[in-house]
Amino acid sequence: MGLSLSRIALISLISAILLPRSLGASVSVAITPDWTAIEIAIPSDFMGVSYDTSHVLPENDKYYFTDQNKPLIAMFQTLGLRSLRVGGNSVDKPDVKIPGPPDIDQLFAFAKAANVQVIYGLRLKNQTGPNECALPAVKYIMDHYRAQLTYFGIGNEPTFYQQPGATYPYSSFLPLFNKYISVLTAPGAAPDAMFAGPSASGSKPDWPTWSAKLADDDAANPHLKLISQHWYVGGSSRKVKDLAAAREEMLSPEIIKTYETFAAKFVPTVHKDKLQFRIEETNNFSNAGIKNVSDTFASALWGLDYLYWWASQGAAGLNFHTGNQDLYAAFWASPGGYHVHPLGYAIRAFTVAAHGRLVPLAVDGPSDANVRSYAVLSDSNDLYITVINKEHGPAGRDARVTLRAGKAYDHGEVMSLACESNDIAAKEGITLGGSSIADDAVWNGKWTSLQSPSRKTPFAVSVTVPAASAVIVRLSDLRLALGN
Repeated sequence: MGLSLSRIALISLISAILLPRSLGASVSVAITPDWTAIEIAIPSDFMGVSYDTSHVLPENDKYYFTDQNKPLIAMFQTLGLRSLRVGGNSVDKPDVKIPGPPDIDQLFAFAKAANVQVIYGLRLKNQTGPNECALPAVKYIMDHYRAQLTYFGIGNEPTFYQQPGATYPYSSFLPLFNKYISVLTAPGAAPDAMFAGPSASGSKPDWPTWSAKLADDDAANPHLKLISQHWYVGGSSRKVKDLAAAREEMLSPEIIKTYETFAAKFVPTVHKDKLQFRIEETNNFSNAGIKNVSDTFASALWGLDYLYWWASQGAAGLNFHTGNQDLYAAFWASPGGYHVHPLGYAIRAFTVAAHGRLVPLAVDGPSDANVRSYAVLSDSNDLYITVINKEHGPAGRDARVTLRAGKAYDHGEVMSLACESNDIAAKEGITLGGSSIADDAVWNGKWTSLQSPSRKTPFAVSVTVPAASAVIVRLSDLRLALGN
């Protein structure tokens, strides 16, 4: 049921047309915060990336993760990355060396310089216990870097493990998982270490239920930090034949139903057991992504919505899996530092606005409008509202969005995420706040001021969000006090 405009004074009616208009018709949407239901806080280390353990090891005597890699440190800081997970398939590969103290020192030196917390993966596959493959690293990290560690992961996607004549079952995983924790936290080892699991793949319908089972079975374990789950939303990139259809899939309204079905397999159980969960490894399509899909502007609009959706489910964080030549990577190495891909812009757009508590929104508009919106109230009482218009192509409609704050603000600003052509297949020409992110990690994005209304009347503002773009609106009032 919609809200009546006649009941709220429209103090500022401003079209924030910062980008070329699309050719389709427009759609009207009204958004109103529900100030009575502010509950979910977004953790400071929510936004992260995930790398294979092999990146911790030197290549040609040079480390990737080291405090000497100034361009990488600068890129992490510019994008607002606060979590670094190392694990992936290589953590369990017998032909990949287990990192030793010199490698670990370089990793944590990078983490300190970049101001990120580390999720550190341990080898599990084909092991009977952790003494040789995990204990030395766990003890060394806890002795030297415990303040920079979020938790230890145990293995990588054990749902894929095999045993003679059968798929590796949960009933074989659980005793070994608990044995790892017991041995690694014994006196003389690392009694304060924290762990997460099962790091299950989401590739088959029943695999996410491992997360629910572990939550039920180990909820009372004081060393279980949280439940970790992996997911590549579109499945295997190797099965994709139609690139345009794959881009459409990322932006389709139906993809939200896919999220809901997936989360229903473990999230309610995790909450019931009073635990947290993290989507520890994820991206749009597995096996490094798809050329002309994972590296396009469609991934930016998808990624921004995906981040907020999981935050709204109470996730402790999310780590996009990446690598220096992966098509779904947030950035690649370049002669000038690191070149940001479209997904990197989604990360930065999220970290611009996602510091604080999520504010539920009442949205009134046509049921067929492919427009998503989220709001965050910062600790300084600024209200950030992100609107993502996933409509695109010749039939894509601009969204005329009216924001009815329901509180008195004295200043409004807007920032847009867009590409020059409004083309979801574009790879370049992407800007946030009117500026691209340079290879040397310099970003000069700016807010554009909206008309400042009186403090005495609840703030309402209208902005236009062109098709295939997103807009962040920031409303400020230093005197704002909830409940007034």
